[in-house]
Amino acid sequence: MDYHIEISSIVQFVNDQLRQKSIVNYNAREIYTHIKKAALESETKPFLNPTHEGEYNSNYEKYARINAEWDGTYIPDFFENDGAFYDLEKILYIFRENTNEETFRILFSLKIGELKSNGLPINEFLSFQVYDNFYGDEQSLYDFLQELLSIDGNFYLLPSNFNEEIEKWVDRKSDSKVEIIVENPEIKKSPNTEKEEIEFKKYLESKKGFKIPGKLTDEQIRHFFSFLYLEKSADKKPFLKEEEVNVIFANGLTIPQEIPETKFSLNTSLAFPKKIVEKGFHLFFTTHSYTTRDKNDFLLFFANYIKDFEKPMYFRQSMINAAGNFNGKSSPKNKIIWDNYLPK
Repeated sequence: MDYHIEISSIVQFVNDQLRQKSIVNYNAREIYTHIKKAALESETKPFLNPTHEGEYNSNYEKYARINAEWDGTYIPDFFENDGAFYDLEKILYIFRENTNEETFRILFSLKIGELKSNGLPINEFLSFQVYDNFYGDEQSLYDFLQELLSIDGNFYLLPSNFNEEIEKWVDRKSDSKVEIIVENPEIKKSPNTEKEEIEFKKYLESKKGFKIPGKLTDEQIRHFFSFLYLEKSADKKPFLKEEEVNVIFANGLTIPQEIPETKFSLNTSLAFPKKIVEKGFHLFFTTHSYTTRDKNDFLLFFANYIKDFEKPMYFRQSMINAAGNFNGKSSPKNKIIWDNYLPK
């Protein structure tokens, strides 16, 4: 039973649904586009390169002909990119860390549909995914699942009772939890990836002690982020203590010279998810910043101080993923009146 998000099994599942006309809303071309994108982002290698000028390869010509005749009614077991053909029948695991967020959401949803069609337990898959793609953070996975349900463009991919499946997973008994050890396939870095990581480290170094410019004064900044200790969260306690917020903004919106020894953890729960705080952060960003280019600096600032947001400061891809998710989408559980914290 494979609870990884694996491409070849998803291709087979989608094609079965298309043949049986079980789900008429499936768009083979759209899904195929995301599968190709995920495969390329995983740095998979082509199994058949284009022929040189004047050469003839019957195998290559066969794939070129099939590719040209593809009518979009199903997903082929290969795809073409810049003349090279890539194999979709090989075992290829997809991980959130290396995948565009929209593509990951679609493949994640399709994996759930695959499990449902085979009568396999979705709650066990979700428990596995906590460690496979969400760094052991159940709250992060829960927020992601709520986002899946809120996006109309992805909703049709999910089983009709998926909300019930989420609640079943949330309510599972603690004594039924089984520790899952995930062994991810080794992913070798290309020279380009290594170069990008070096540049990312240079960026991190250049931002030490950098004061992020913006429209609001330090006093207005501190007033806005007072929501972190004035608004109640889990157990009627704030998201952060007032003294913790004072430490974070002691020097305004300045990225520290060194990573603080102690990072603060948000007091969140399923009823008061991290998404509420992210909404506030995004609202502040759009109010304070002159340009969207400041987004990475803003994410880096909070990564230094708050454990729940620390991943972007360690990996370039984590920063890319965080920036993509930093979109201002609100949690339906948000009850904060943000106008109370915005400058008058």
